[in-house]
Amino acid sequence: MKTIPRSTACLSTAILLLTGLSSALGQIAYTRLQSSGALTLHQMSANGNGDTTINFPFAQVGFPTWSRDGSQLAVTAFKPASVPTHTWNVYGIARRNGAVQKLTDFQDILDPHNLAFSYTFPWYKSFSPNGKFMAIFSLTQTGGSGDGGGGVVDVPVLEIHSLRNTANPILVHVDKTRNGRHHGGEGVDWSPTQNTLAAPLESSAPFLSGGGPGETTAIFLIPPVLSAVQLGKATQVTFPRADSNIQTGLLWTEHDYQPKFSPNGVGLVYVRSFQAHALTTSLNPDPDIQSLRILNLNTGADTEIRNFRQGTYITTVDWSPDGKRLVFDLALQTDSVVGPLQQGRAETNQIYIINSDGTGLKQLRGNGNGTPSWRR
Repeated sequence: MKTIPRSTACLSTAILLLTGLSSALGQIAYTRLQSSGALTLHQMSANGNGDTTINFPFAQVGFPTWSRDGSQLAVTAFKPASVPTHTWNVYGIARRNGAVQKLTDFQDILDPHNLAFSYTFPWYKSFSPNGKFMAIFSLTQTGGSGDGGGGVVDVPVLEIHSLRNTANPILVHVDKTRNGRHHGGEGVDWSPTQNTLAAPLESSAPFLSGGGPGETTAIFLIPPVLSAVQLGKATQVTFPRADSNIQTGLLWTEHDYQPKFSPNGVGLVYVRSFQAHALTTSLNPDPDIQSLRILNLNTGADTEIRNFRQGTYITTVDWSPDGKRLVFDLALQTDSVVGPLQQGRAETNQIYIINSDGTGLKQLRGNGNGTPSWRR
């Protein structure tokens, strides 16, 4: 799809955004789940005070993301048309004047002859340091009714979109189809100091006790160029493990996702998720055990700064402008008839801040609040 920037007049509802951000530094944008099921956009200061609703004129809004210079807030939003649609798009709000701009032009693709469809959900995104481009790791959902309604799959697609002119996006990588275990496609960030992306891709690791391999998810550094992974230009920087134990009857794997560069580009925070299930089946797995880790890209030191009780799930993590703290959300893991899913329950999502050494954990918002992004 082509990227077609489209500016609108300054919306009066966006003035609330300007009022809060023009007078305060380090604002945290986040989303709140309403009793109606709608997601609304909010902002607060770093101590949790000064909450402001940003009355963004869309039915649903999610995953706010600040540009590196703090001049623009991007959100993924959905506005139903007269004809039913499913695909979401990315919009930007300028801090200077409140202007709202459509940054992507994803559309539903329907084939009535084969009863096939393709919908796009651009959840994970990051501005380039100069603000001229955006990396988007979207989930493309494809399927059809011709096979009785089965065969619906989610495919992570990493692209670079121009924010300055009309151009086709650059296809960097298409990751392995989502299978409910790996976290490929869950997050992307653009380094503030180098022309490189950090993103999670489906991977594998030999069993520690020999044999294998087991499916994992690892963080890779990827240049923002055409077919970068296929051409061997990506570099793996985290090394999750896997193992099986016949005596206990368990297979366990580790999955790394949601990478974010520190403001100086040296640190890379990410989430590691430990998953275990019976060797004979992947159904009814144990709840995840998750932790926050920071990788020093200069020394290679990879440090766990905090782990969380089993059955909780992190969707988003971000750095403070000075690189001394982190903001993240934490929810109860979604359950189903086949066991825990790789997502959190939105109604239980809460927002926390923590020092980058793992101390000073503090809750900022209770249930129903998540996906925080800290303005640079």
